[in-house]
Amino acid sequence: MKKEIAITSAKVAYKYAKDVFKGLEQEELWVLFLNNGYNPIAFERMTVGGWTSTVIDFRQILATCLQHHATGMVLFHNHLSGCSYPSSKDIERTGDLKKICQIFEIHLVDHIIISDKEYYSFSDEFITKIRYAKGR
Repeated sequence: MKKEIAITSAKVAYKYAKDVFKGLEQEELWVLFLNNGYNPIAFERMTVGGWTSTVIDFRQILATCLQHHATGMVLFHNHLSGCSYPSSKDIERTGDLKKICQIFEIHLVDHIIISDKEYYSFSDEFITKIRYAKGR
């Protein structure tokens, strides 16, 4: 694992994880667990799904995070369709996980959806919406 790199942006996180998703024939959910300095502690596959979805299992993710004594995490999953835009279920489950993480004082740094040629970052999208709302 590349522990020497700090995960400082969605682009850095994507570069860290993208190779795991090459050639997959099903959707998978992986989590990159981070320390206080946003350095990787562990990178683990959480679930394997089918052609159109995979599960975001809150209990499994949080249990693994606590086992690693992580203070942050980045979720990754792939879309086989070629479109990295999140489904309504992706948005709902990410929001729910963010709320749960706050209770445990764990920072959900990002959720990145990877397709064959692009990625979607929940964090980048949120920052863009704030800037647009403020007229920047």
